Amino acid sequence: MWTLQEKSAGSLLILGPDAGVNNNPVPASKIDQFDTAAALLLVQPHVQPAMTDEFAAQASKLRVQGTVVRKLKFWLSDPTASLLWIYGQKSTSLSAIVFEVVRQRNRPAVAYPCRHYNHVGEQATEEDLFVGLIYSIIYQLLQQLPQETILDGWTSKEKLGALDGTFSSVGSAIGFLSILLKSIPNCVCIIDGLQYLCHTEKLKVRETLGLLLKLFRAENGRLLLTSSGATSFLASLDESFLDRHNVSKDWDSGQFVLVTELMGVNW
Repeated sequence: MWTLQEKSAGSLLILGPDAGVNNNPVPASKIDQFDTAAALLLVQPHVQPAMTDEFAAQASKLRVQGTVVRKLKFWLSDPTASLLWIYGQKSTSLSAIVFEVVRQRNRPAVAYPCRHYNHVGEQATEEDLFVGLIYSIIYQLLQQLPQETILDGWTSKEKLGALDGTFSSVGSAIGFLSILLKSIPNCVCIIDGLQYLCHTEKLKVRETLGLLLKLFRAENGRLLLTSSGATSFLASLDESFLDRHNVSKDWDSGQFVLVTELMGVNW
């Protein structure tokens, strides 16, 4: 359980492990139907703490400049703009607002905070952080998977068994994530706190993070990345691949109420 101090210092987004879990058994007649409940049980032990949206209400009246509004509107509505990186002061607050707006619009959404500790409060390695990220996104997508979904090639226990929570399983997990994104169109994914992961010098972690970004780009998935400051890894990516904006000077200094503006976006 989180303490109040940990909550206030941590991320502002959550989709709890107990929210919307499908506990209905798979009908015996659906031999090719994906067993969502079994997959949730398999993935759950590797899920890291999710996020809380309690701050979104507090931030609901905060104002921003038009540059922020235009960036987010384009990211949500244009089919060619799947990846957006927002960095700088209060970027976490922005991610919480976006998450809350997407949920109010009844759109599929997942959100995850990168942190330097694991679910038991211990210092986590970069490999552990990335495993927690991937498995937590998968867990939240499974909770929103339409009933009677057929996931080609993922009905066998052997293939799902490869998702064992180790860093070596991340390749299989990304493949599984690709299938889930195809099954849940128009899903919005928010990853906050990238500064905890993107400063790693470990080549394998950087390469795997790059694969995750390429996956969302290939699937036209809406992926919002936020960090408290610029990171060398994300900054090194071409802007045609990853759009970006420094929000430090735009927050609470403009004429636009962000929640109101985003609620009116047609996507």
